[in-house]
Amino acid sequence: MSQMTPYGAPGQMAATVSPRDGQPAALNLSKQVARIGEQCLWSTYAYNSGAGSVNAWTSEADVFAVGLGQAGQGWVRGTTRAETNLLTAGQIPVGLSFKVYGVAFHPYGIPKGNISGAGNPTSAYSLDVADYNALQGFGVLQWRFQDTQIDVAPLQAIGSAGGIFGGGTADTGAAYGGAGSQGMGSMVALNHGGGAYWQYSIYPVQLQAGVTLRMRINMSREAPAISGGPQIGDPATAAYDVAARVMLFGVYESAIVIA
Repeated sequence: MSQMTPYGAPGQMAATVSPRDGQPAALNLSKQVARIGEQCLWSTYAYNSGAGSVNAWTSEADVFAVGLGQAGQGWVRGTTRAETNLLTAGQIPVGLSFKVYGVAFHPYGIPKGNISGAGNPTSAYSLDVADYNALQGFGVLQWRFQDTQIDVAPLQAIGSAGGIFGGGTADTGAAYGGAGSQGMGSMVALNHGGGAYWQYSIYPVQLQAGVTLRMRINMSREAPAISGGPQIGDPATAAYDVAARVMLFGVYESAIVIA
């Protein structure tokens, strides 16, 4: 008597395997392959230091609210790759799941006029101590999902994922260093030294495909006015505006359907 057991179409045979010898391999091929990789998503809010008021900070500023090439989040011109790499405003791309393991916050200075496209986009300034202190002492980052807001941490605790940096230019002895009334020197060449970045190392934040994504930079109404670097008379003549970039570090997973 044959010890062979038929599987599938007549004539196709497979040997019977006893339980102690393991199980036979699956005969059905997977119709889906998962592609996994590391990724960073970022979005930037622009604060106008010459907004015509004593305090140009807004109490609430949302990021990840506009896509690449769109105006918004303080930008009059369309955003470039430097400001965001989110293609669709406020959404994780369809077919992509993103698991967040780290959040970083990077403030930097942009030349006056860059918000509207009238400035020099290749120039950038380090913020002075007053503007760093305002962000670190009066700013809080929050998750915002529709009507639900969840605090992440004060900006002081999040940092720019780069640790502490010292002065980047020679100290000339002047208050801001450099030459001329608008000189920029060692006092303003200080990077954000709040720490590394906020980590979700135990419980990552899972963002499913198509989810509405927002994060909010919530500034206290008690925050001091934006300094804007060396200025003459009022904030409209400040050297720079403030850009605040929020970065999400994580792992994406996309499903690739095969025939």
